[in-house]
Amino acid sequence: QPKEQEDKLPAILLCPAYHDLTDWMLHQLQDKFGSSIYLRQVVGEEAALAAFRNDCDLILSTISLHAHYKQEVIYITPLLQEMDLQAIQAAIERIHTKRLKEKRKALFASVFDPALFLYQKEEQSYEELCHDLCVRMHAQGYVHQSYETLVKEREALSPTVYGKIAIPHSLKAAAIRSGICVAICEKGIPYEHRRICLVLLIAIRPQDALMFSELLNQITELLACEELLAKIMKCQSQEAFIQTLYTALDS
Repeated sequence: QPKEQEDKLPAILLCPAYHDLTDWMLHQLQDKFGSSIYLRQVVGEEAALAAFRNDCDLILSTISLHAHYKQEVIYITPLLQEMDLQAIQAAIERIHTKRLKEKRKALFASVFDPALFLYQKEEQSYEELCHDLCVRMHAQGYVHQSYETLVKEREALSPTVYGKIAIPHSLKAAAIRSGICVAICEKGIPYEHRRICLVLLIAIRPQDALMFSELLNQITELLACEELLAKIMKCQSQEAFIQTLYTALDS
């Protein structure tokens, strides 16, 4: 797949031959949606779609289809009226939204490990909890034993606490494996003049730095919602925690 097509949605146009009308439709679609989709193929009958079932995200058809397709199917008129263009644009936006949600879910699944989940019932200090989380990450092979020192150095520069959430991490990407250690504190833990209820200890491999920056932005954006944070506080397992995040992504 050419690099210029990587961010475009692959589409198939099903349009029986209408003399020069098919060429006109192709030109119009390219003009209107050339930056969003690329047409992999133009076919004249439904049977021909079978060869491309796994190679496209969008089917544009001027005739009714009999089979069921996992892709978005948009029925359009050969004259590409305004309502057709609006339907195509809406479909493109839906597919992009779905792709983004799937990408985020895959990202979350790759960094949250059940062995790095802790539901803390007893109150302890923030420093003690960070120590316990660093020990846990080291025991699971995510970081070197010296990682705790790196986290403390970062904490000494400025707090990594945002409202009721703490996201301790090191200044540089120095992990063996990238991961996030989660601690949900049932009673909260004291930090200066507030109480923290969720701690996410971040460990990043150098090659994952860009990906983690994006992931962290997504997580903090989600957790800015007080309602979601309240639901997370009820999660006593990794599975429940991840499912709560997934539900938030789908909403």
